[in-house]
Amino acid sequence: MGRRHRPLDNERILENISKGDIHPEYAKTYLDAVLTKPASQDIVAYELRQDPSLSR
Repeated sequence: MGRRHRPLDNERILENISKGDIHPEYAKTYLDAVLTKPASQDIVAYELRQDPSLSR
């Protein structure tokens, strides 16, 4: 049988981030940044709305 996905609690996620060479003191900030990072296409769409000349 395949592995099933199960949700991890925030403490476990932060612990795993710290294992990946992110200092434990900054793990929460890193997680917040990853979860709130806008998609590249959203950034491009925003910039094009602000300055339509970029599409030329």
